[in-house]
Amino acid sequence: MSLFLLLLTLLRTTLVVAHFKPDHDEQVVFDAQPTKRIAVVGAGAAGIGTLKAIMDLDEEMRRGWSVVAFEERVGVGGLWRPDTKPVPSPPKIPETPLYDNLQTNGPHPLLTLPNTTFRPETELMAPHEKVLLYHEDTVQDFNLSSYIKLQHSVLETKWVGSATEGYWDISIEDKQHGRLFHQAFDHLIVATGGNHFPRDTHVAGEDEWFAANRTMIHSMYFRRPDDFVGQNVVVVGAGPSGWDIAMHLEGHTNMTYWARDTRKENPDAHDFPIPTGVEARSRVIEVHENGTVNFKDGTQAHAIQSVILATGFEPQVPFLTAAGLLDEVEEHTNATRLLAMNGRYVRPIYEHTLSLDPRYPLGALYFNGLLTINPTGMCNYAQGLFAAYTIARPELLDTREDLYAALIRREQCVREAGYEPLHVGHRPVGYEDNCEHTRFEDNMINYLKHRGLAGHPGVPSMDVNYTEPWRVWTYANGFELLMAWKQGVQPLGEEFVYRWVEGRETEEDWFEMMQDLIAWWSEHKPKPLRGLFESVARLWS
Repeated sequence: MSLFLLLLTLLRTTLVVAHFKPDHDEQVVFDAQPTKRIAVVGAGAAGIGTLKAIMDLDEEMRRGWSVVAFEERVGVGGLWRPDTKPVPSPPKIPETPLYDNLQTNGPHPLLTLPNTTFRPETELMAPHEKVLLYHEDTVQDFNLSSYIKLQHSVLETKWVGSATEGYWDISIEDKQHGRLFHQAFDHLIVATGGNHFPRDTHVAGEDEWFAANRTMIHSMYFRRPDDFVGQNVVVVGAGPSGWDIAMHLEGHTNMTYWARDTRKENPDAHDFPIPTGVEARSRVIEVHENGTVNFKDGTQAHAIQSVILATGFEPQVPFLTAAGLLDEVEEHTNATRLLAMNGRYVRPIYEHTLSLDPRYPLGALYFNGLLTINPTGMCNYAQGLFAAYTIARPELLDTREDLYAALIRREQCVREAGYEPLHVGHRPVGYEDNCEHTRFEDNMINYLKHRGLAGHPGVPSMDVNYTEPWRVWTYANGFELLMAWKQGVQPLGEEFVYRWVEGRETEEDWFEMMQDLIAWWSEHKPKPLRGLFESVARLWS
């Protein structure tokens, strides 16, 4: 046995990498040597989906595993858990981007893990409080809480070893007891999501704007429309957050402008309807200290007090960056194949899940939750199953070169679908239109099926699709369901809302209700919206 393997064996016996510094405690967690040590970072939707997938494996397959999920907040649920402290001023970052009256921008059945549902009679576009309840219920119903360490923040993750063997030396802060410790793991699953670090958006003239005591904030800091009563406000961003915030501000502000690219200007842009009472403009190109805002189409808005930047988030992972394992770059290259992030896209990662960085073995580092505009529950669970089964049976993984070639093919598929992967980031496009002609989550499960796992827990038989037909239909009609609910049902009041959800409990109930809603909306949709949905598949793919 090599000296390295001898040392590694000793470390696996103790399970702790001691780090002798003042006030740092050594933590011994387990009495027996586990066969696999798996650290999951995050207990939001992605972390919960990962944990459930791991625990759904046959007990014999995961016998002796040690699985720990570290969650820095006081409870599970990730971004759906409200602030527990006042929202700070930039550059400090709030705990969550969640704002008052936030609802899902897709039907809640699309957020669920397989064979689970929200509580009965939940509004179709669920309020954030009920999304949090769903995640808390899932943890309780599947007995996952014993694997989750709350108020534990991962500070740094170092790989100790080589490209073929080694372990993760993870530095952790126990925030509740005010102590730091290190612990060793064989596998690391990053499930921190991608909605925490605001995209750094610079606007020409912003220094003079701030000097004049005018407001410009990222939507991460937006909480309630009452904060903008009587103001003239510009909301920047064509996505769901920009549209939703502009709608919330209407009726509170003196005037709300919604600045965004249209589909004509940018084929990747969303095509939400202009909210009632809101004035649409093209993208902002410059702001002035006197409150004038210049737009790309040559128009101006005057006496603006506040600008809200709903411009998205960056998939940063500080604990990897701190250890030199995730470089932040302006542009990606294929020169080194080391893990890097350009503000939108982390690569090289096979199917947004498995790191192909050559500095550690395949299967040492996984990601879950980087995807955007996707059915979160099914995708999180599929990625969790992929990680769990390939950790249990590493021989399932193709060679690093083959997986890298598959990544290059995938990026080409994205380009052929009309997108630039380095710009759209982890949006699962290019799956159904070309290439495999399957959804992302089905593609992940098919990888396992074709390697002998059909019929195993979580993996359907060869003749059964992972994504049930009702989910495929719901996703295809997701945008129109959103419009029907927010533009059609909700404005008619709580009693009318309840008529739609009354008695709805099972997946079958919700599917029937959504079909009825589409039929109702086709008859009651305002005429200006009737031509809006021709490109729904492109928006929701």
